[in-house]
Amino acid sequence: MQKFTTSSTFPVSSKTLFDYHKRPGVLQRLTPSWSPVEVPRQDKGLDVGVQVHLKMKVAGVPVGLQVEHTKFEDGVLFVDEQRSGPFQSWRHEHRVEPTPDGTSRLIDTIQYELPYGPMGSLGAGKVERDLARLFRFRHARTLNDLVRLERGGGKRPRTIAISGASGLIGRALTSFWEMAGVTVLPLVRRDVRPSERAISWDPQQGTIDGKKLEEVDVLVHLAGENVGAGRWTAKRKAQILESRRDGTRLLADTLASLETPPRLFVSASAVGIYGATAEDVVETSPPGDDFLAEVGKVWEGAADPAREAGIRVVHPRIGVVLSASGGALGSMIGPFKAGVGGVVGSGNQWLSWITKEDIVGIFDWLVTHDVEGAVNCVAPAPASNREFTRALGLALGRPTVLPLPGAVVKALFGEKGESLLLAGPKALPEVLERVNYPFLYPDLLEGIQFSLGD
Repeated sequence: MQKFTTSSTFPVSSKTLFDYHKRPGVLQRLTPSWSPVEVPRQDKGLDVGVQVHLKMKVAGVPVGLQVEHTKFEDGVLFVDEQRSGPFQSWRHEHRVEPTPDGTSRLIDTIQYELPYGPMGSLGAGKVERDLARLFRFRHARTLNDLVRLERGGGKRPRTIAISGASGLIGRALTSFWEMAGVTVLPLVRRDVRPSERAISWDPQQGTIDGKKLEEVDVLVHLAGENVGAGRWTAKRKAQILESRRDGTRLLADTLASLETPPRLFVSASAVGIYGATAEDVVETSPPGDDFLAEVGKVWEGAADPAREAGIRVVHPRIGVVLSASGGALGSMIGPFKAGVGGVVGSGNQWLSWITKEDIVGIFDWLVTHDVEGAVNCVAPAPASNREFTRALGLALGRPTVLPLPGAVVKALFGEKGESLLLAGPKALPEVLERVNYPFLYPDLLEGIQFSLGD
């Protein structure tokens, strides 16, 4: 029998810490995107008899794992044990204890036995390392969520609609807000079933079930064609621009026509609106003159009907989002692990970055505070491509000695490569810094390490 134990202290009462684990969707929150484990089905609550059905991969082979809660003491502990799965046995005790200074401690203790007797025990070292990595993430995510829940307080909206809810940012926001008790209504491009909590729309056809938006406090608009997908032919560039213009205009026109519209329209944008510049740019800086800048101007301008109708509009200008499950960082992990990552072009071009964890916090701040207009959603310290390459290499423990010359980038990717890989604005979060917004990961290396789960 093997035993793994880890613990962390949290700046909240033991009741607050224990109650966090009762919230809906917390297990999904505590399952990192890089984990081989999925949570397809979970009964509600932590009481004895509650079951959780998981999917995981062992040596690349999909297997099921079913656990059942076998002990529950409210405010103190709960225990789950394997009923079927890849382990010979598995018992996980989650214990919460108060500390003398009014904070609390979470202690996770796992006792497990691997299959195949003495031969199976040879894999205990890897299981131990995997558990250590997983629980570093879980305890960090728990702390981050507790901080954000307290910061939002009673100001968080009751109902938020999201377009692009299935995307990288949309999934993260949905997960957090549902855990926080918010009703999230995704905008979906299909017919909605009568009992389904969703809103049907089709931006290409210009149709939307606008009446349902009158039930919403805040509308968050994230949908748009992926600028990183495909070569930037004239047709592809038109698709990118039109998807942002037409979808935003449909939503803005609809909001302007409602008798009781949402009080806030959060319509996403990007720091690409500033164009490729090595100068510091803030929210009041003028836009650039390249393709991404033109997209940004059209994108934000399409929200004018909502603004003119008196609806508060916020444009989060999003930088490069760090996440192991997608985006720029997700696509770099494989090559860098293989030892073929390196500086792109001169290495001097700027990367205005932000962790997915901080994006969630910023959006939650936007919907709980009286702010409008442009907000740069980037970390306080933009990095050069050379600095980013070095930090990613350190986080992965890999060399970064194979450069990708600018001429090769241009030949392979054309205009897209020049805009996304060889150039970028040096954007600063002036609005967020003015209000002393508390970034969770302002340091690049720490941000990459958390995003990778290390």
